[in-house]
Amino acid sequence: MLLKCIIGSFAHFLFFGIIVVSVIPSFFIYMILSLFRRDLKSFFQRAFAFGNKIFFIIVPKIVVHINPIPILPSSAIYIST
Repeated sequence: MLLKCIIGSFAHFLFFGIIVVSVIPSFFIYMILSLFRRDLKSFFQRAFAFGNKIFFIIVPKIVVHINPIPILPSSAIYIST
């Protein structure tokens, strides 16, 4: 479990680090492509969707097992926050 958390944290730092590093080159690519393509919104939406798919493949799934109280009182008010 600890290893999965460490790998997940590393994947988050790697993913967001790549985003931060690629902002300025992406801006220049956008400006150049805007001269030749009309529908840039669709192009970048597909690229963003692909990036999200890769991110969720890389990040491991963390499963939390909750053991409820075996004997719950019948005359109680349960409040969830």
